[in-house]
Amino acid sequence: MKTFLGLVAEDLLARVPDFENLTLIFPNKRAALFMTEEIKSRITKPTWMPEILTSDEFVSRYVGLTLVDEVESVIKLYKIFRRYEPEIQFADFYYWGKMLLADFEDVDKYLVDAHDLFGNVDKYRAMDDASLSYLTKDQKNALKRFFDIVATSKSCATDEFSDIWNRLEDVYNGFRKQLLDEGKGYAGMIQRKFVEERLWPQVDKIAFVGFNALNLCEHALFSYYRDNGSALFYWDYDTYYIDNEFHEAGYYMRDNLKRYPNALASENFNSLSLANGLKITVIDVPTAIAQTKLLPQLLNNDAGRESAVVLCDEALLIPAKNSFPSEIENINITMGFPAKNSSITTFLESLYLIVLGGNSCDSYYFKHVVKLLEHPLINSVDNEVCVALLNEIDDKKMYRVPKDKLTFNPICRSIFDADRSNVSAWLLSVLQEILIESSLKNRVLDREVLFKLYTYIQRLESIFVQEGIADQLHNEPKFYMSLINKMVMGVSVPFSGQPLQGVQLMGMMETRMLDFENVILLSVNEGSMPKSSVAPSFIPVSFRRAFRMPIPEHQDAMFAYYFYRLLQRAKRATLVYVSGNTKGKSSEVSRFILQLKYESSIPIVWKSLKSTVENAKFEQVQVERTEKMLEKLETKYRKPDKYKLSPSALSTYIKCPLQFMRQYILGLIEHEAAQDELDARTTGSYLHEVAHMVYSELNNRANGGYITADMIDAVINDKAYISSVIEQAYSNVMQVESDNDSAISALNNKGLNVIAKMTVERYLLNILRYDKDIVAPFKIIKLEEDVSIPVTLLDGSTIYVGGIVDRIDQMANGTVRVIDYKTGSDKREYFSLSSLFELGSENHKKAPFQTMLYALAYIKQNNLENCEITPGVYILREMADLNYDYHFIFGEEKGNKQVCYYFTKDMQEVFMDNLGDVFLDMYRNIGYIVAAQNESTCKYCPYKVLCNKE
Repeated sequence: MKTFLGLVAEDLLARVPDFENLTLIFPNKRAALFMTEEIKSRITKPTWMPEILTSDEFVSRYVGLTLVDEVESVIKLYKIFRRYEPEIQFADFYYWGKMLLADFEDVDKYLVDAHDLFGNVDKYRAMDDASLSYLTKDQKNALKRFFDIVATSKSCATDEFSDIWNRLEDVYNGFRKQLLDEGKGYAGMIQRKFVEERLWPQVDKIAFVGFNALNLCEHALFSYYRDNGSALFYWDYDTYYIDNEFHEAGYYMRDNLKRYPNALASENFNSLSLANGLKITVIDVPTAIAQTKLLPQLLNNDAGRESAVVLCDEALLIPAKNSFPSEIENINITMGFPAKNSSITTFLESLYLIVLGGNSCDSYYFKHVVKLLEHPLINSVDNEVCVALLNEIDDKKMYRVPKDKLTFNPICRSIFDADRSNVSAWLLSVLQEILIESSLKNRVLDREVLFKLYTYIQRLESIFVQEGIADQLHNEPKFYMSLINKMVMGVSVPFSGQPLQGVQLMGMMETRMLDFENVILLSVNEGSMPKSSVAPSFIPVSFRRAFRMPIPEHQDAMFAYYFYRLLQRAKRATLVYVSGNTKGKSSEVSRFILQLKYESSIPIVWKSLKSTVENAKFEQVQVERTEKMLEKLETKYRKPDKYKLSPSALSTYIKCPLQFMRQYILGLIEHEAAQDELDARTTGSYLHEVAHMVYSELNNRANGGYITADMIDAVINDKAYISSVIEQAYSNVMQVESDNDSAISALNNKGLNVIAKMTVERYLLNILRYDKDIVAPFKIIKLEEDVSIPVTLLDGSTIYVGGIVDRIDQMANGTVRVIDYKTGSDKREYFSLSSLFELGSENHKKAPFQTMLYALAYIKQNNLENCEITPGVYILREMADLNYDYHFIFGEEKGNKQVCYYFTKDMQEVFMDNLGDVFLDMYRNIGYIVAAQNESTCKYCPYKVLCNKE
């Protein structure tokens, strides 16, 4: 295969007898090594190599300005901007500054007159300035329409735009003047100075190789050397897209070829037009990662320098690298690894959270601590200590973690037990401790990113001091940390390798001027190829178009050129795209693939990699009863005061005996982390605590007598009292001190907590209003009463069943009620008492079963067999309706439902008989423990993976 650089080398050797006076200009440095190799492979005698430079290096050599980096530029721009907006802080300006800097780069690279561009609104509306005579009528009309809208709009946004726009000329001029006074400049400014001051060096021969999209400064450079006869131009293209005037890939190249004729003959550039042996395979895959899993099949074991894997999405770099076949020893990665894809970004985020807590703390918010302790840079140093502390935080439900528990190694001491008044010094000390930690030496990639970050922060600090804003930033530690986080997004770590050997793993931008026989492109989707993101700009698109500056369509044209140029000398091309959903959005195949399909004569083979998902058939799962399991069961539930079988656990056994054994006997308990957000479980506890506190107060006010409607009404109208109870109940449930301001702030400000608080308050008011209008007067007999009932097993031993009843009260007619509060979607209806005990069946209903068990335990415990006891449930979701009935309803037929007004003696006997049968099954020592026989029970079971139900 003849490569483009090979063609250039051959032509130069034929045209230029002496390379000593030849200068080669490239758009980037990457192709220089390959160009050198192409020349070396063709020379037969000692020869001077030509000087190879990028266009920026060539220009900078003769301008005499030092290139200023982005951060320093933004700081200097900020200081200029403050002349017009004295109150603006650097934290607020940083984003604007980067955007303005990019705009000023374009202004200079495209030789735009800043006075014309940044003219005031009135000038553009009048459009009578002679200096704008070079604009076409359509361009003038577009600008006038835009500023007519700005001028007539009354919104704050357009007023702010007009104010800033009218100052930009002064900001631009002041910024450039300051840089010139210091002998510095940004890239666009250096290029403009070179062109406007005509600093052209005299050269014997100069060749411009591999360019595509040229700015106006580059056009001026090219034109000068073309006109004096010393230039050669080498353009890489294909007649397939050049000859079609509407094809976006040739948008720039058609103009370039007219202005600066190609030194190479056109017959070298018709591979795609002739479909010259190129075979294209298009593969759609369901997920992004699935693309990388294809690489072992797509790469031959002997794949070498002629093969390239090109990533349209840079996030695939590490998965792609790890998917290369082990037989391929040489992999050259020509794109840097983005620091934003490393674990360092999450580490910095964790440090940012620590900074949010203030400078000096005796304790730290547990979520911030947990995030750091779980990070591999901390966890892998002292894993056992970290795990033990994490368990302690969970077990004790710590809301704040004392500092003295967090200083168990030098890294943690540098984070938690250090002065953070100077965030820069603090951050450097943390990074230094990590870099010298011997146990982290195997984390090579992370250490590379950390070292780059360390030197970067040192550089930043010197700039901040030099520019006189260090004190301001040190007084804004939150912004400083967020600034560091943003800057890390632009840092990349280069991989070491030999570009001239092995398979190339690269991004699309790195493929410029390079040719490969076997090309594999991943993520050839809209949004990745071409990129959908466009750099933000303060200059409206209509202005950019009028002043011949880059617009979004130009970016698409550049990516189209890169795509087609990569294919034009290849023999095999595999284009892989994601057809499934990514990040909640459906993926689209790139328009470039569709163009190949419908517009070219190139043969394309279409393949699809599908992942099929089938619904697993429900199978009965059973586990043999082991001796060890039975031994554990025999020792449990033997004491009525503490170790008794709860109605909830018993309900679990009836629904699924296997789940009960795993959870309550084998101890395979779900991990419950410490938290400050109220989930469904803790919201239920929260409501019960609130109700207990309010009804205890009502009982005190009634002095143990009847609670009246007026008493309840007084509580309903006492908003301050209800608010204080809700806050105190939160402190009790979440196990935090009631005077902990940050804990109460978490209740009042965190999204889930605010919702839970509002829900609990609404549920409480529903209970109070219902009791006031329907139940009162009534007296409280017991609140949160612990009840139990003994059950004798076949072997004569006794176990105890029971739990805590939410409320036992007595109505004015003498009826005693056993009431349970339910915050979930429980039901009052059931088929029959016997149906409540059907093992593994959907007929088991938790609310009536548990409440009746409480009622039975209360009756047995207090010898009340002859009393009229009513079990009932307050399903709080339904209680806004005063027609709600707390009684249970039973009956198998719709028209034959009955209300359970009292838990009669006959019902008690049936209940006890069925309960005995459940215990016979639970304590039998032969046979199997059977899982639930219905899929609805398995749906939310934490052990469904063990039953292959996931």
